[in-house]
Amino acid sequence: MMADPSRLILANCTIVDATSPSPREAGVVIGEGRVQELLPESSRATHGGAEVVDLRGAFVLPGLWDVHTHIGRGIPDIQARDESAAERAIRAGRNCMDALSVGITGMRVVGERDFIDVAWKRAFDSGDYVGPSLYTCGYFITTTAGHFLNSGCAIEVDGPEGFRRAIREQIKHGVDFIKLNMTGGVMGPDWDKMANTFPLP
Repeated sequence: MMADPSRLILANCTIVDATSPSPREAGVVIGEGRVQELLPESSRATHGGAEVVDLRGAFVLPGLWDVHTHIGRGIPDIQARDESAAERAIRAGRNCMDALSVGITGMRVVGERDFIDVAWKRAFDSGDYVGPSLYTCGYFITTTAGHFLNSGCAIEVDGPEGFRRAIREQIKHGVDFIKLNMTGGVMGPDWDKMANTFPLP
């Protein structure tokens, strides 16, 4: 019987599915790009000629998520110079593809300049490039003297009108969520760190 190219069985797997307290042995049936069924290890069903790959006990687990990342960040000496948006965009895509190669199938991008994260999300979603699923916010929005202003990923605004305009701009560019940084936190100026530690009178 000819193999069905739309179906695949991963046999002799050690499954880590986060629903059981310990790994278990099973087979995995994949069809149309999705896991459809887990087979008991004792099952030898071929499921209508599906291709069978013997993993010889190798571990299979769900894709991992990086839930706090800036995909365009590079090593400090690169960041220190005046880098173009094109250079950062190329490195951001490479960072995403490298993440996928080690099992990270989803990334929540919590601040990126020039909407590079949105551009790569669209590229990956189109199928033209192979990369992880991206959940994007574009620039993050902060206040005057707020958090991480030297990152190049922040919009500095004040007051209701400033925030409304900034949020609408992010939505216009197709972000998935809005990130607000209301104070400097650990990366802000000294006076702002103190304001977070001790309530102002």
